[in-house]
Amino acid sequence: MSNDTSSAYKGLPRSAPLPQVIDFANRLMTGRLNATLSVTLSTSTSTTITDSRLGPNSFIGLSPLTASAMKANTTGWYVNTQTRGSASLSHSAFSNTDQTFSLLLIG
Repeated sequence: MSNDTSSAYKGLPRSAPLPQVIDFANRLMTGRLNATLSVTLSTSTSTTITDSRLGPNSFIGLSPLTASAMKANTTGWYVNTQTRGSASLSHSAFSNTDQTFSLLLIG
């Protein structure tokens, strides 16, 4: 499964007025980093994530949102490949289609 949220990420232009910069900083300080997305693992052994915020050295963390996701998390997963804008997660194959995680991207 591929998830693309690149259009959801909004940064500030270099010419942003000070009130807009202050609002942006305040959102960051209250934990609204715009660094998460929802990912459902494919039933095969690989899931591709596509997002413009991903970089070759980004941290990717997963938090299970369903019982099926918890089972998948218990058997393990790892980042197989990671480039600018894309990452491939390797994991066990399951028949469940509701292996949904909250994904955290940092860096």
